[in-house]
Amino acid sequence: HYQLFEMAGGSKKNGNSKIGSKCVLSNAFSGADDAKKPYDSNQGLLILMPKHVPLPEMPKDSDFIFEVHIFVYSLVSMALQYINLYKTVWWLPHSHTKYALNFYLIDPYLLLFLIIILSRRLVKVIIGQVISVISPPNCKAEILKISVTISRLMVSVVVMLILLWCCYYMATSQSIINLSYLCYPLSVYATLYGPKLTPLFSVVQESTPAKSQELRGMAPHVCNSTPELVREEVDKYRMDFNTRMKSVLFNTLLNSYCAGFIPCCFAPPCLHYDNWWVTQHLLFTWLSSFTMHFLHVYPAGYCDTLHRAALHLGSWKKVEHKSPHAPCATWSDNALWEDGSLTKHSREIFKARGIANAAEPGNFSHWKFHLLFQNPSLLTLFMLSVQFLLVLVQLVVLVSCSEWYQVISLSLLLFCNYYTLFKLLRDYLVLWRVYKAESMLQKKVQSE
Repeated sequence: HYQLFEMAGGSKKNGNSKIGSKCVLSNAFSGADDAKKPYDSNQGLLILMPKHVPLPEMPKDSDFIFEVHIFVYSLVSMALQYINLYKTVWWLPHSHTKYALNFYLIDPYLLLFLIIILSRRLVKVIIGQVISVISPPNCKAEILKISVTISRLMVSVVVMLILLWCCYYMATSQSIINLSYLCYPLSVYATLYGPKLTPLFSVVQESTPAKSQELRGMAPHVCNSTPELVREEVDKYRMDFNTRMKSVLFNTLLNSYCAGFIPCCFAPPCLHYDNWWVTQHLLFTWLSSFTMHFLHVYPAGYCDTLHRAALHLGSWKKVEHKSPHAPCATWSDNALWEDGSLTKHSREIFKARGIANAAEPGNFSHWKFHLLFQNPSLLTLFMLSVQFLLVLVQLVVLVSCSEWYQVISLSLLLFCNYYTLFKLLRDYLVLWRVYKAESMLQKKVQSE
Protein backbone atom coordinates (compact mmCIF):
# COMPACT_ATOMS: atom_id res chain seq x y z
CA HIS A 1 0.00 0.00 0.00
CA TYR A 2 2.98 2.27 -0.01
CA GLN A 3 5.23 4.00 -2.42
CA LEU A 4 8.64 5.30 -1.30
CA PHE A 5 9.96 8.72 -2.32
CA GLU A 6 13.47 9.79 -1.36
CA MET A 7 14.03 13.53 -1.02
CA ALA A 8 17.78 13.87 -1.27
CA GLY A 9 19.96 16.96 -1.62
CA GLY A 10 17.16 19.18 -2.95
CA SER A 11 17.00 17.10 -6.13
CA LYS A 12 13.22 16.83 -5.73
CA LYS A 13 11.66 19.46 -3.49
CA ASN A 14 8.09 18.87 -4.50
CA GLY A 15 7.09 15.23 -4.14
CA ASN A 16 3.73 15.26 -5.84
CA SER A 17 2.13 11.85 -5.83
CA LYS A 18 -0.99 10.32 -7.24
CA ILE A 19 -4.00 9.72 -5.06
CA GLY A 20 -3.39 6.66 -2.96
CA SER A 21 0.42 6.93 -2.79
CA LYS A 22 2.28 6.65 0.51
CA CYS A 23 5.64 7.78 1.73
CA VAL A 24 7.54 7.13 4.97
CA LEU A 25 8.97 9.82 7.26
CA SER A 26 11.97 8.89 9.38
CA ASN A 27 13.12 10.64 12.55
CA ALA A 28 16.09 12.98 12.25
CA PHE A 29 18.60 13.24 15.07
CA SER A 30 21.23 15.86 15.71
CA GLY A 31 23.91 14.72 18.17
CA ALA A 32 22.42 13.76 21.52
CA ASP A 33 19.07 15.46 20.79
CA ASP A 34 16.46 12.74 20.26
CA ALA A 35 13.61 15.12 19.35
CA LYS A 36 11.46 14.35 16.35
CA LYS A 37 12.66 16.71 13.64
CA PRO A 38 10.53 18.16 10.86
CA TYR A 39 11.00 17.28 7.24
CA ASP A 40 13.03 19.76 5.22
CA SER A 41 13.13 19.59 1.46
CA ASN A 42 16.88 20.23 1.53
CA GLN A 43 17.56 17.17 3.69
CA GLY A 44 17.61 13.50 2.73
CA LEU A 45 14.38 12.56 4.48
CA LEU A 46 11.40 10.44 3.54
CA ILE A 47 7.76 11.45 3.95
CA LEU A 48 4.82 9.33 5.04
CA MET A 49 1.67 10.46 3.23
CA PRO A 50 -1.89 9.23 3.77
CA LYS A 51 -3.41 6.59 1.54
CA HIS A 52 -6.87 7.47 0.26
CA VAL A 53 -9.57 4.86 -0.13
CA PRO A 54 -11.69 5.78 -3.16
CA LEU A 55 -15.43 6.17 -2.73
CA PRO A 56 -17.76 4.02 -4.83
CA GLU A 57 -19.91 5.65 -7.46
CA MET A 58 -22.89 7.21 -5.72
CA PRO A 59 -25.95 8.55 -7.58
CA LYS A 60 -26.55 12.27 -7.30
CA ASP A 61 -29.46 14.35 -8.52
CA SER A 62 -28.72 16.63 -11.43
CA ASP A 63 -29.27 20.36 -11.18
CA PHE A 64 -32.52 20.05 -13.10
CA ILE A 65 -33.92 17.33 -10.80
CA PHE A 66 -32.85 19.24 -7.71
CA GLU A 67 -34.38 22.51 -8.89
CA VAL A 68 -37.64 20.78 -9.77
CA HIS A 69 -37.65 19.10 -6.37
CA ILE A 70 -36.95 22.27 -4.38
CA PHE A 71 -39.41 24.32 -6.46
CA VAL A 72 -42.22 21.81 -6.01
CA TYR A 73 -41.48 21.59 -2.30
CA SER A 74 -41.47 25.39 -1.89
CA LEU A 75 -44.65 25.70 -3.95
CA VAL A 76 -46.39 23.03 -1.87
CA SER A 77 -45.22 24.66 1.36
CA MET A 78 -46.56 28.02 0.23
CA ALA A 79 -49.89 26.47 -0.78
CA LEU A 80 -50.15 24.75 2.59
CA GLN A 81 -49.46 28.03 4.37
CA TYR A 82 -52.26 29.66 2.41
CA ILE A 83 -54.52 26.79 3.47
CA ASN A 84 -53.52 27.37 7.09
CA LEU A 85 -54.45 31.04 6.74
CA TYR A 86 -57.54 31.09 4.52
CA LYS A 87 -59.29 27.82 5.43
CA THR A 88 -63.07 27.83 5.82
CA VAL A 89 -65.76 25.68 7.41
CA TRP A 90 -67.65 25.10 4.18
CA TRP A 91 -69.24 21.86 5.41
CA LEU A 92 -71.38 23.59 8.03
CA PRO A 93 -75.05 23.97 7.05
CA HIS A 94 -75.15 27.76 7.48
CA SER A 95 -71.70 28.49 6.01
CA HIS A 96 -71.60 31.53 3.73
CA THR A 97 -69.09 29.89 1.36
CA LYS A 98 -68.97 26.63 -0.54
CA TYR A 99 -65.19 26.60 -1.07
CA ALA A 100 -62.47 25.25 1.22
CA LEU A 101 -60.57 28.56 1.06
CA ASN A 102 -61.45 32.23 1.06
CA PHE A 103 -59.94 32.84 -2.35
CA TYR A 104 -61.21 36.41 -2.53
CA LEU A 105 -58.86 37.37 0.34
CA ILE A 106 -55.74 36.14 -1.49
CA ASP A 107 -53.81 38.77 -3.44
CA PRO A 108 -53.17 37.27 -6.92
CA TYR A 109 -50.34 39.70 -7.66
CA LEU A 110 -48.52 38.67 -4.51
CA LEU A 111 -49.03 35.03 -5.41
CA LEU A 112 -47.55 35.55 -8.87
CA PHE A 113 -44.67 37.54 -7.38
CA LEU A 114 -43.76 34.73 -4.97
CA ILE A 115 -44.01 32.01 -7.62
CA ILE A 116 -41.60 33.90 -9.88
CA ILE A 117 -39.10 34.37 -7.05
CA LEU A 118 -39.24 30.69 -6.11
CA SER A 119 -38.81 29.54 -9.72
CA ARG A 120 -35.87 31.79 -10.63
CA ARG A 121 -33.20 29.04 -10.54
CA LEU A 122 -35.43 26.49 -12.25
CA VAL A 123 -36.00 28.88 -15.16
CA LYS A 124 -32.25 29.32 -15.53
CA VAL A 125 -31.63 25.57 -15.58
CA ILE A 126 -34.42 25.00 -18.11
CA ILE A 127 -32.97 27.64 -20.44
CA GLY A 128 -29.56 25.99 -20.26
CA GLN A 129 -31.06 22.57 -20.99
CA VAL A 130 -33.08 23.86 -23.96
CA ILE A 131 -30.10 25.66 -25.49
CA SER A 132 -27.90 22.56 -25.14
CA VAL A 133 -30.56 20.38 -26.80
CA ILE A 134 -31.39 22.60 -29.77
CA SER A 135 -27.77 23.61 -30.47
CA PRO A 136 -25.97 21.66 -33.23
CA PRO A 137 -23.47 18.99 -32.14
CA ASN A 138 -20.50 20.83 -33.66
CA CYS A 139 -21.34 24.13 -31.97
CA LYS A 140 -18.38 25.74 -30.25
CA ALA A 141 -18.38 26.13 -26.48
CA GLU A 142 -17.92 29.91 -26.71
CA ILE A 143 -20.95 30.33 -29.00
CA LEU A 144 -23.04 28.08 -26.78
CA LYS A 145 -22.05 30.07 -23.71
CA ILE A 146 -22.93 33.36 -25.41
CA SER A 147 -26.30 31.97 -26.51
CA VAL A 148 -27.13 30.83 -23.00
CA THR A 149 -26.09 34.20 -21.56
CA ILE A 150 -28.21 36.18 -24.04
CA SER A 151 -31.22 33.93 -23.49
CA ARG A 152 -30.97 34.23 -19.73
CA LEU A 153 -30.61 38.00 -20.01
CA MET A 154 -33.75 38.27 -22.12
CA VAL A 155 -35.71 36.08 -19.72
CA SER A 156 -34.41 38.11 -16.78
CA VAL A 157 -35.68 41.32 -18.37
CA VAL A 158 -39.12 39.78 -18.90
CA VAL A 159 -39.19 38.49 -15.33
CA MET A 160 -38.21 41.89 -13.95
CA LEU A 161 -40.99 43.56 -15.92
CA ILE A 162 -43.52 41.08 -14.52
CA LEU A 163 -42.25 41.66 -10.99
CA LEU A 164 -42.52 45.43 -11.41
CA TRP A 165 -46.04 45.01 -12.77
CA CYS A 166 -46.97 42.94 -9.70
CA CYS A 167 -45.39 45.48 -7.36
CA TYR A 168 -47.34 48.30 -9.01
CA TYR A 169 -50.70 46.64 -8.40
CA MET A 170 -49.71 45.56 -4.89
CA ALA A 171 -48.77 49.16 -4.07
CA THR A 172 -52.31 50.27 -4.88
CA SER A 173 -53.89 47.88 -2.37
CA GLN A 174 -51.23 47.15 0.25
CA SER A 175 -49.63 49.31 2.92
CA ILE A 176 -46.04 50.50 2.89
CA ILE A 177 -45.22 48.21 5.81
CA ASN A 178 -46.39 45.15 3.90
CA LEU A 179 -44.40 46.14 0.83
CA SER A 180 -41.30 46.67 2.97
CA TYR A 181 -41.36 42.96 3.85
CA LEU A 182 -40.60 42.20 0.22
CA CYS A 183 -37.40 44.27 0.41
CA TYR A 184 -35.86 42.30 3.28
CA PRO A 185 -34.42 39.45 1.13
CA LEU A 186 -33.01 42.06 -1.25
CA SER A 187 -31.19 43.82 1.59
CA VAL A 188 -29.78 40.50 2.84
CA TYR A 189 -28.60 39.61 -0.66
CA ALA A 190 -26.94 43.01 -1.14
CA THR A 191 -25.13 42.58 2.18
CA LEU A 192 -23.86 39.10 1.30
CA TYR A 193 -23.05 39.41 -2.41
CA GLY A 194 -23.17 43.08 -3.36
CA PRO A 195 -23.99 43.86 -7.01
CA LYS A 196 -23.35 40.29 -8.23
CA LEU A 197 -26.29 38.54 -9.90
CA THR A 198 -24.85 35.06 -10.43
CA PRO A 199 -25.45 33.79 -6.85
CA LEU A 200 -29.12 34.71 -7.17
CA PHE A 201 -29.65 32.16 -9.96
CA SER A 202 -27.35 29.32 -8.91
CA VAL A 203 -26.55 27.42 -5.74
CA VAL A 204 -23.02 26.39 -6.77
CA GLN A 205 -21.03 28.88 -8.84
CA GLU A 206 -19.08 27.27 -11.68
CA SER A 207 -15.91 29.35 -11.47
CA THR A 208 -13.54 26.46 -12.23
CA PRO A 209 -14.32 23.70 -14.72
CA ALA A 210 -14.21 20.21 -13.27
CA LYS A 211 -14.90 16.75 -14.61
CA SER A 212 -17.02 15.80 -11.63
CA GLN A 213 -20.35 17.50 -11.07
CA GLU A 214 -19.64 17.44 -7.33
CA LEU A 215 -16.47 19.54 -7.70
CA ARG A 216 -17.84 22.40 -9.77
CA GLY A 217 -16.15 25.64 -8.87
CA MET A 218 -13.32 23.81 -7.11
CA ALA A 219 -10.04 22.31 -8.28
CA PRO A 220 -9.61 18.56 -7.63
CA HIS A 221 -7.38 17.39 -4.78
CA VAL A 222 -3.71 16.71 -5.50
CA CYS A 223 -1.54 14.76 -3.04
CA ASN A 224 1.43 16.97 -2.25
CA SER A 225 4.40 16.76 0.11
CA THR A 226 5.15 20.50 0.06
CA PRO A 227 3.66 22.09 3.22
CA GLU A 228 3.04 25.47 1.60
CA LEU A 229 1.02 23.88 -1.20
CA VAL A 230 -0.95 21.77 1.27
CA ARG A 231 -1.94 24.82 3.30
CA GLU A 232 -2.75 26.78 0.14
CA GLU A 233 -5.02 23.97 -1.08
CA VAL A 234 -6.76 23.79 2.30
CA ASP A 235 -7.35 27.55 2.30
CA LYS A 236 -9.00 27.32 -1.13
CA TYR A 237 -11.22 24.45 0.01
CA ARG A 238 -12.11 26.29 3.19
CA MET A 239 -13.15 29.39 1.24
CA ASP A 240 -15.16 27.25 -1.16
CA PHE A 241 -16.90 25.51 1.75
CA ASN A 242 -17.80 28.85 3.34
CA THR A 243 -19.07 30.22 0.01
CA ARG A 244 -21.31 27.21 -0.44
CA MET A 245 -22.59 27.47 3.11
CA LYS A 246 -23.44 31.13 2.55
CA SER A 247 -25.38 30.12 -0.56
CA VAL A 248 -27.21 27.36 1.34
CA LEU A 249 -28.22 29.71 4.14
CA PHE A 250 -29.39 32.48 1.82
CA ASN A 251 -31.41 30.23 -0.49
CA THR A 252 -32.93 28.45 2.49
CA LEU A 253 -33.89 31.77 4.03
CA LEU A 254 -35.35 33.09 0.78
CA ASN A 255 -37.41 29.96 0.08
CA SER A 256 -38.85 29.69 3.59
CA TYR A 257 -39.38 33.47 3.77
CA CYS A 258 -41.40 33.54 0.55
CA ALA A 259 -43.24 30.28 1.15
CA GLY A 260 -44.04 30.65 4.83
CA PHE A 261 -43.57 34.19 6.13
CA ILE A 262 -44.71 36.56 3.38
CA PRO A 263 -48.23 35.06 3.17
CA CYS A 264 -48.65 35.80 6.89
CA CYS A 265 -47.49 39.39 6.47
CA PHE A 266 -50.06 40.08 3.75
CA ALA A 267 -52.93 38.41 5.58
CA PRO A 268 -55.84 40.82 6.31
CA PRO A 269 -55.95 42.13 9.90
CA CYS A 270 -59.44 40.72 10.41
CA LEU A 271 -58.30 37.19 9.53
CA HIS A 272 -58.15 34.73 12.43
CA TYR A 273 -55.76 31.78 12.26
CA ASP A 274 -53.71 29.51 14.51
CA ASN A 275 -50.49 31.46 15.17
CA TRP A 276 -48.69 28.46 16.66
CA TRP A 277 -49.50 26.21 13.73
CA VAL A 278 -48.45 28.81 11.17
CA THR A 279 -45.14 29.40 12.98
CA GLN A 280 -44.54 25.67 13.24
CA HIS A 281 -45.12 25.27 9.51
CA LEU A 282 -42.58 28.02 8.82
CA LEU A 283 -39.95 26.28 10.96
CA PHE A 284 -40.60 22.93 9.27
CA THR A 285 -40.27 24.57 5.86
CA TRP A 286 -36.97 26.24 6.76
CA LEU A 287 -35.40 23.12 8.23
CA SER A 288 -36.49 20.87 5.37
CA SER A 289 -35.23 23.35 2.79
CA PHE A 290 -31.90 23.59 4.61
CA THR A 291 -31.29 19.83 4.58
CA MET A 292 -32.24 19.62 0.89
CA HIS A 293 -29.84 22.39 -0.08
CA PHE A 294 -27.09 21.03 2.17
CA LEU A 295 -27.32 17.56 0.67
CA HIS A 296 -27.12 18.92 -2.87
CA VAL A 297 -24.32 21.43 -2.27
CA TYR A 298 -22.20 19.10 -0.10
CA PRO A 299 -22.45 15.66 -1.73
CA ALA A 300 -20.39 12.69 -0.59
CA GLY A 301 -17.77 13.17 -3.31
CA TYR A 302 -17.22 16.79 -2.31
CA CYS A 303 -16.80 15.89 1.36
CA ASP A 304 -14.34 13.14 0.40
CA THR A 305 -12.19 15.65 -1.49
CA LEU A 306 -12.00 17.87 1.59
CA HIS A 307 -11.31 14.79 3.70
CA ARG A 308 -8.24 13.96 1.61
CA ALA A 309 -6.92 17.49 2.04
CA ALA A 310 -7.55 17.29 5.80
CA LEU A 311 -5.46 14.12 6.07
CA HIS A 312 -2.53 15.90 4.43
CA LEU A 313 -3.03 18.97 6.63
CA GLY A 314 -3.10 17.29 10.05
CA SER A 315 -3.57 19.24 13.26
CA TRP A 316 -1.79 20.31 16.43
CA LYS A 317 -2.75 19.85 20.06
CA LYS A 318 -1.56 22.38 22.61
CA VAL A 319 0.55 20.83 25.37
CA GLU A 320 -0.44 22.34 28.72
CA HIS A 321 2.02 20.56 31.01
CA LYS A 322 5.31 19.74 29.33
CA SER A 323 8.36 18.21 30.93
CA PRO A 324 11.33 20.61 30.80
CA HIS A 325 13.56 17.76 29.63
CA ALA A 326 11.35 16.73 26.71
CA PRO A 327 12.94 17.44 23.31
CA CYS A 328 11.24 20.17 21.31
CA ALA A 329 12.06 21.77 17.94
CA THR A 330 11.04 25.16 16.55
CA TRP A 331 8.20 25.02 14.04
CA SER A 332 9.11 25.67 10.41
CA ASP A 333 6.61 26.59 7.72
CA ASN A 334 8.45 24.60 5.03
CA ALA A 335 8.56 21.34 6.96
CA LEU A 336 6.28 18.36 7.43
CA TRP A 337 5.96 16.84 10.90
CA GLU A 338 5.23 13.25 11.80
CA ASP A 339 2.66 12.15 14.36
CA GLY A 340 3.68 12.88 17.95
CA SER A 341 6.29 15.52 17.12
CA LEU A 342 6.72 18.35 19.64
CA THR A 343 7.31 21.87 18.36
CA LYS A 344 7.46 25.37 19.76
CA HIS A 345 5.48 28.15 18.08
CA SER A 346 4.41 31.55 19.43
CA ARG A 347 5.79 30.68 22.89
CA GLU A 348 3.55 27.63 23.07
CA ILE A 349 4.29 23.92 22.83
CA PHE A 350 2.24 21.81 20.40
CA LYS A 351 2.06 18.10 19.62
CA ALA A 352 1.49 16.92 16.06
CA ARG A 353 -1.52 14.79 15.23
CA GLY A 354 -1.77 13.00 11.92
CA ILE A 355 0.54 10.99 9.68
CA ALA A 356 1.98 14.04 7.92
CA ASN A 357 1.33 17.42 9.52
CA ALA A 358 1.53 20.61 7.45
CA ALA A 359 -0.81 22.76 9.55
CA GLU A 360 0.26 25.86 11.44
CA PRO A 361 0.20 25.40 15.23
CA GLY A 362 -2.45 27.53 16.88
CA ASN A 363 -4.22 28.27 13.58
CA PHE A 364 -7.90 27.91 14.44
CA SER A 365 -8.96 27.62 10.78
CA HIS A 366 -6.61 24.69 10.19
CA TRP A 367 -7.71 23.00 13.41
CA LYS A 368 -11.39 23.42 12.55
CA PHE A 369 -10.92 22.16 8.99
CA HIS A 370 -9.14 19.03 10.18
CA LEU A 371 -11.70 18.43 12.94
CA LEU A 372 -14.61 18.73 10.52
CA PHE A 373 -13.25 16.67 7.64
CA GLN A 374 -10.96 14.09 9.19
CA ASN A 375 -14.11 11.95 9.16
CA PRO A 376 -16.89 13.49 7.03
CA SER A 377 -19.26 10.68 7.98
CA LEU A 378 -19.74 12.47 11.32
CA LEU A 379 -20.99 15.57 9.50
CA THR A 380 -23.36 13.41 7.47
CA LEU A 381 -24.46 11.68 10.68
CA PHE A 382 -25.29 15.06 12.21
CA MET A 383 -27.44 16.04 9.23
CA LEU A 384 -29.04 12.59 9.26
CA SER A 385 -29.90 13.03 12.94
CA VAL A 386 -31.44 16.45 12.26
CA GLN A 387 -33.53 15.08 9.41
CA PHE A 388 -34.59 12.03 11.44
CA LEU A 389 -35.67 14.21 14.36
CA LEU A 390 -37.58 16.45 11.97
CA VAL A 391 -39.47 13.49 10.52
CA LEU A 392 -40.07 12.05 13.98
CA VAL A 393 -41.49 15.32 15.32
CA GLN A 394 -43.72 15.68 12.28
CA LEU A 395 -45.04 12.14 12.77
CA VAL A 396 -45.78 12.81 16.44
CA VAL A 397 -47.59 16.04 15.57
CA LEU A 398 -49.48 14.29 12.78
CA VAL A 399 -50.78 11.63 15.17
CA SER A 400 -52.11 14.32 17.50
CA CYS A 401 -53.79 16.36 14.73
CA SER A 402 -57.55 16.54 14.37
CA GLU A 403 -58.11 19.33 11.84
CA TRP A 404 -58.26 18.48 8.14
CA TYR A 405 -55.82 21.18 7.04
CA GLN A 406 -53.26 20.05 9.63
CA VAL A 407 -53.37 16.47 8.40
CA ILE A 408 -52.92 17.56 4.79
CA SER A 409 -50.08 19.93 5.70
CA LEU A 410 -47.98 17.43 7.63
CA SER A 411 -48.66 14.55 5.25
CA LEU A 412 -47.30 16.45 2.25
CA LEU A 413 -44.28 17.76 4.16
CA LEU A 414 -43.44 14.25 5.35
CA PHE A 415 -43.69 12.92 1.82
CA CYS A 416 -40.93 15.33 0.73
CA ASN A 417 -38.77 14.74 3.81
CA TYR A 418 -38.69 10.95 3.40
CA TYR A 419 -36.68 11.28 0.19
CA THR A 420 -34.07 13.50 1.86
CA LEU A 421 -33.88 11.12 4.81
CA PHE A 422 -33.23 8.18 2.50
CA LYS A 423 -30.38 9.94 0.68
CA LEU A 424 -28.73 11.05 3.92
CA LEU A 425 -28.94 7.51 5.33
CA ARG A 426 -27.44 6.06 2.15
CA ASP A 427 -24.55 8.56 2.14
CA TYR A 428 -23.80 7.99 5.80
CA LEU A 429 -23.65 4.20 5.50
CA VAL A 430 -21.28 4.40 2.53
CA LEU A 431 -19.01 7.01 4.13
CA TRP A 432 -18.96 5.18 7.45
CA ARG A 433 -17.84 1.90 5.85
CA VAL A 434 -15.20 3.55 3.66
CA TYR A 435 -13.64 5.73 6.37
CA LYS A 436 -13.72 2.92 8.91
CA ALA A 437 -11.65 0.78 6.54
CA GLU A 438 -9.36 3.73 5.83
CA SER A 439 -8.82 4.38 9.55
CA MET A 440 -7.95 0.74 10.19
CA LEU A 441 -5.47 0.84 7.32
CA GLN A 442 -3.80 4.01 8.61
CA LYS A 443 -3.43 2.56 12.12
CA LYS A 444 -1.96 -0.64 10.73
CA VAL A 445 0.54 1.32 8.68
CA GLN A 446 1.65 3.52 11.59
CA SER A 447 2.19 0.50 13.80
CA GLU A 448 4.53 -1.17 11.30
